[in-house]
Amino acid sequence: MAMPPITLVTRLSFGAGAVANGIKTASFTTYLMLYYNQVIGVSAAIVSLAVAATLVV
Repeated sequence: MAMPPITLVTRLSFGAGAVANGIKTASFTTYLMLYYNQVIGVSAAIVSLAVAATLVV
């Protein structure tokens, strides 16, 4: 038995649930980049690589 296609309203509803998580992640990584770069003194390229590696894993 074939499943009916997912409607646009259903897709938008599921996507809206991910907005809070996306905002939290973006603000945390922005603050983390600023902290490690300005306070600790680590290169921005290294911090970016570390953040990207954690998102991939």
